[in-house]
Amino acid sequence: NLGSYLGKILRLDINAGAGAYNIPSDNPFAGVASAKKEIWSYGHRNPWRWSFDRATGELRLGEVGQDTWEEVDRVVKGGNYGWNTCEGFHKRGSQSALCATPGLNDPVVEHPRSEAASITGGYVYRGSAMPSLIGTYIYGDYITGNIWALTYDADNKAVPKLLTTVAGSTLVSFGQGNDGDVYTVHISGAISKLVPSGPLPPDTFPRLLSQTGCVD
Repeated sequence: NLGSYLGKILRLDINAGAGAYNIPSDNPFAGVASAKKEIWSYGHRNPWRWSFDRATGELRLGEVGQDTWEEVDRVVKGGNYGWNTCEGFHKRGSQSALCATPGLNDPVVEHPRSEAASITGGYVYRGSAMPSLIGTYIYGDYITGNIWALTYDADNKAVPKLLTTVAGSTLVSFGQGNDGDVYTVHISGAISKLVPSGPLPPDTFPRLLSQTGCVD
């Protein structure tokens, strides 16, 4: 329903003065009389955390499913992501029947309820702590605590690589530093940085001002 703001990603030009905004002229439905002009994409159920890849500008989001599938979407201008006809690649509520509805944008990847029950979108990794993950989309799940990096096989098919599982995590969001490294945010208030497994490097941070070399 393009006449409703619900289930949409909206795009606004906020440079219009206090308490106002403009409609970007290149919004996909800016010239459609029956549509909300702010709509960028539609057919979403419950987007939970979206971000732009700082290197490519691509918009990705985690999409919380209803009963059966969780999904990750790559959002494009004017895209229809299928809710409430589809859930993941499948017909809504089905474990086996594919959606196969013409004109809809498929997700990048889906997860069954055995792996994820409330997806949390993250960031494309552009940091230095884990060079092997540069360019991969990192995301997780609020319920299971699973955290994945989205890789691609030789046929350019998305393949989630499980990085870690945080027990009792309640993973509510991710953050990204100016250096491109990625942090997890938990509903308890805990914030953690994703780093390679194995022994931690020696902590050489000075404990005293006299150890900094800046003061006597």
